[in-house]
Amino acid sequence: MEFDEKLYWLFIKACLGNGNAKWEVIDYYTPRIKELCNGDRDMEHNMMLSIYELFDVMLKNFELYFKEVNEK
Repeated sequence: MEFDEKLYWLFIKACLGNGNAKWEVIDYYTPRIKELCNGDRDMEHNMMLSIYELFDVMLKNFELYFKEVNEK
């Protein structure tokens, strides 16, 4: 897989809480998600939501990390 600078910055924005960037990243992977799910719409929906929620988890982890760094 080749490095995609636009996707890289979308990931950064998504991890920082940008909702539009989250969906743009998901849109980038939608063809692959559809391929993996073999037409199972529930599975597609669950995968997309899992990716969306992953960004929220990453944001919380960043916040905890920076809080710890600032306290030192």
